[in-house]
Amino acid sequence: MNPPALRDALALHRAGRLSEAEAGYRAIIAATADAEAMQLLASLLHQDGRSREALAWLDRALPRLARRDAAQSNRAAMLLALERFDEAVASAEQVLARNPHHAGATVNRRLALLGQARAAGELLAKARHYARYTAAGGDDPLAFLEFGNALQNIGAAEKAVAAFERARELDPHSPGIASAALIAAHFRADADAAALARRARAAASVHARGVSARGVRGRDADCFGFYSPRFGAGPLASLVLPVLRALARRGIRIALFSGHAHGETEASAFRALAAAWHEVGELDDERFAACVARERVGVLFDLCGHAPGNRLRAFAARLAPLQPSWGDWFCTTGLPNMDLFIGDAVTTPASEEHCFSERVLRLPRTRFVYALAQDAPVAPAEPPAAVCFGSFNRLSKLGDDTVACWARILAAVPRSTLLLRSDGLEQASLRDHTAQRFAAHGIEPARLGCDGFGSHADTLRRYGAVSVALDPFPFNGCVTTCDALAMGVPVVALRGASLVARQSAALLHAIGCDDWVATDVDGYVERACALASPQANRAARARLGDRGRLAIFDADGFADELLAALRRG
Repeated sequence: MNPPALRDALALHRAGRLSEAEAGYRAIIAATADAEAMQLLASLLHQDGRSREALAWLDRALPRLARRDAAQSNRAAMLLALERFDEAVASAEQVLARNPHHAGATVNRRLALLGQARAAGELLAKARHYARYTAAGGDDPLAFLEFGNALQNIGAAEKAVAAFERARELDPHSPGIASAALIAAHFRADADAAALARRARAAASVHARGVSARGVRGRDADCFGFYSPRFGAGPLASLVLPVLRALARRGIRIALFSGHAHGETEASAFRALAAAWHEVGELDDERFAACVARERVGVLFDLCGHAPGNRLRAFAARLAPLQPSWGDWFCTTGLPNMDLFIGDAVTTPASEEHCFSERVLRLPRTRFVYALAQDAPVAPAEPPAAVCFGSFNRLSKLGDDTVACWARILAAVPRSTLLLRSDGLEQASLRDHTAQRFAAHGIEPARLGCDGFGSHADTLRRYGAVSVALDPFPFNGCVTTCDALAMGVPVVALRGASLVARQSAALLHAIGCDDWVATDVDGYVERACALASPQANRAARARLGDRGRLAIFDADGFADELLAALRRG
């Protein structure tokens, strides 16, 4: 039974008269050093946002409290507010060790595990904390989305699929989650074009829910607009910028719409060629549409599909008379109002046209061309002295089947090494984890080199150490494949059952190197081993020597083909 003074202070507290209640608690503590008053004062201070002071009072009270579970659980909540997540987990677990069904401690432990995951700097630690959060019954859809991203970043992309699917189940109406689950599905070994198309249409329906099409008359057919979440270094600079320059030379007016607010110099190469530049990330769909209309854009290319930063809902309502999907996207968008998908004979064969909501505009040679930056290094004239295989793709593309295949190649070529280069590999823990994945297949860690990605120029220079570039599967490289070829390094690829699983096969077909493409893993291993021999490697490099004659480097020819295809309708 609380003494009268404490009951009065507690009544004030419950009535929301916090300053009076605080004064009452402090007076009782000064007179009696009552532990119950300290606990209640701590609760009030935490409620008032003063969690640091609250924790100090609760720590004074705890040793003298007869019933500690609720107070210990509240202590975890205070530590959570102070972002001291490790201590919050420990505090909640002390309660659960005594009372496994304590509701408050269960919730606080779960939230603390989520806090640990979000605060973790190392990718492996982040994935471990998310795994503990999900095992503890966490049901935040964004946490499952983040868990999926963490798993992808450590090379566990197939496991990530389950996390993305759980996020989608928890929030089936989130466009961002629907798109993320679609992208994750491309990493599945059994993914094919038809299954991915079904997923894409389902994701598109989430984006387009409640959308009505708008009219778009009175546009200029020679004004081409391009939307991307961001313009600057990366795939767009290598694959899209050379085409924009070639189109501008042919009298096409270029209007660029960026979802990112760039600094003055961040996208200078794109700004320099654009007749109009707009940053539309803060614009709602109607104002975005009005911006496109003011520029009288006749053809508006979407360069990102379902990738983060997309504006699919705006495209679903129609922004321009003709809307092609191109750029950094590798599947149907699933939107009925996306008119065209820019493809080629390998990535989008005629037998798979039913897998596209868009009409497939199949270009005669390649759906992409590539240009090196002006400061790119010169391709080495000779292969490296020692056989070194290489992959400069993101670790998310190095699934278990890919690792097992590459381990077979290393085992078949004695004293050869494998050089990996990816964001994340600057972390020692992730380098060790990656080495262990290969060690499970009998490859000693000393045969593996791991670099953080660094700058694009540095990455191109590192190809000087590579004999043969290995393309991952089922999610192929694209820019990385072009980088290797531009640096004179032959690439071995596996032709798969979806567009993204045929990207490298298409690029190699465009330059007449179909013999570097395998249809099964055994053939992939054989081709890689054969290309590693000194004589075969020199001959392969000679085939790449004159880049000017290779279709994937011919931006002017590509622009002519694209314009002709668009004007034929």
